[in-house]
Amino acid sequence: MTWIIVGGNGQLGTALNKELSRSSIEKISLSREEIDITKAEQTERIASLNPSVIVNCAAWTDVDGAESHPSECREINIDGALNLAKISKTLQIPFVQISTDYVFSGFRDTPWTTRDVMNPSSVYGASKAEAEGLIQKLYPEGSCIIRTAWLYSPWRKNFAKTILKRAIQDLPSKVVNDQYGQPTSAIHLARKIIDLFMERTAQGIYHGTNSGVTTWFEFAKEIYRLAGKNPIHVTPVSSEEFPTVAQRPRYSVLSHDMWVSNGVEGMNDWRNALESVFPEIMQVTERELADA
Repeated sequence: MTWIIVGGNGQLGTALNKELSRSSIEKISLSREEIDITKAEQTERIASLNPSVIVNCAAWTDVDGAESHPSECREINIDGALNLAKISKTLQIPFVQISTDYVFSGFRDTPWTTRDVMNPSSVYGASKAEAEGLIQKLYPEGSCIIRTAWLYSPWRKNFAKTILKRAIQDLPSKVVNDQYGQPTSAIHLARKIIDLFMERTAQGIYHGTNSGVTTWFEFAKEIYRLAGKNPIHVTPVSSEEFPTVAQRPRYSVLSHDMWVSNGVEGMNDWRNALESVFPEIMQVTERELADA
């Protein structure tokens, strides 16, 4: 069994590489420099690697930048994803597409289910939603779409590390307190994806987020607390005080109904997940600060 991880140097790609190695599962990681998924002739070369699963972690994730570069965003998020789905269908192997909470509008106060109609309010969200629909139409029997949100890890730039750096330096932080979601450990999501395909051939849509619900403000306070700093230094503010080019979902809590209906245990609570991976995040973040 050989897993192909496309976008292997991102947060989830890095986590998958490490977890697959830990499980002694053969894998090949491909960065953007090694494969341009927008070019069909390049994705077709994957066939020579004899893959058993292809996971697409590659994406245009600059949400604000997508508003002014819609063509580039769509090229990667739609055309690139379809190229990978096509080669997966040709090889008749599972294809895993990583998607996002941004496919929903964010205007509600109950968890979004896998059956809810997508209604994105940003170029980025629209590109991921369109990719989902096209992939399911092209290769429904072999595709698994996993929507995630608020992803963090010891690697790359992410909210948890940004806030932790401020905490370590005893700096105060102003954080929005009117956007609700589920902080998700890339490490725990990687483990869940591996478990899912070790136990069965998954297909359909799953919501890959840690359980529970919180705001960015409460998430930041928990990071300060785990760092041994006083959470009082985190101040709640409204989204209007931090305007962004692209609209962010106000409520992007995702239901784990698909896991339950398929007899698979969902991901654990976000606080437990954060606490379990925090020592590694702290170690990496302290080293980055020392090297700065």
